[in-house]
Amino acid sequence: MSRHIDIETLSKYFLNQLSREEETAVQEHLRSCPECAGKLASMRRLRREFFEDAEKKPSVMFRIVHSGWTKAAAAVILLAGIGFFTAETVRNRESIFEQNRINGAEQQDNVLAVDTFDREDSVYYREKYGEDFKF
Repeated sequence: MSRHIDIETLSKYFLNQLSREEETAVQEHLRSCPECAGKLASMRRLRREFFEDAEKKPSVMFRIVHSGWTKAAAAVILLAGIGFFTAETVRNRESIFEQNRINGAEQQDNVLAVDTFDREDSVYYREKYGEDFKF
């Protein structure tokens, strides 16, 4: 082959679709022609970048889940949730203290848990279990 190899023949060589004689002729030409050898090298590089490297790269979902921004967003959401529930607990606790003060009950100095049992619950259980139920 005195001239350059056409792209169709080079592609067939790259895909192993040539006969033994044509393959030998292309190989001899590639040894003496750096331009055609460069085209073949480009084809191989393209295949490697598209197919072989794609198998090594993690999936998009994996990259999203393991990114720093996702972790930061999850931390912000978690802290906001904890803050919300803590504020609700404090608000409910203050509400219980206020109810005790209005009802004339003794002030409790140490309340570790929020008492969510209110008068409506008390009426319900008294009706259900009778007067023996103590609140």
